[in-house]
Amino acid sequence: MGNARELENLVERAVLLCGGREITPDHMPPALRGSDVRIHEPLRSGERKPLKEMLNAFEASCITQALTDNGGNRTQTARALGISRKHLWTKIQRLGIDVPGDPVS
Repeated sequence: MGNARELENLVERAVLLCGGREITPDHMPPALRGSDVRIHEPLRSGERKPLKEMLNAFEASCITQALTDNGGNRTQTARALGISRKHLWTKIQRLGIDVPGDPVS
């Protein structure tokens, strides 16, 4: 259920960013535009990774991009992603995401 919700949030975000009738790769997070992620190309036999690892990387990329887009503001980022601020904090901790503007621990 969570992955469907994340996909829904990603599409909603792209619709808001496009401001028109067409969503282009420029409206997607950098991880989806880059050469490291291939949406319609299957993994090659030597590139097998656990699904959970790939999903975590994708989720971290989306959250990182949203944090960057919102200047590190967690409340705005959570709102943009369609999740609670507490849920965002939990994901940041679990995925080890560096938040822009946070002091180095």
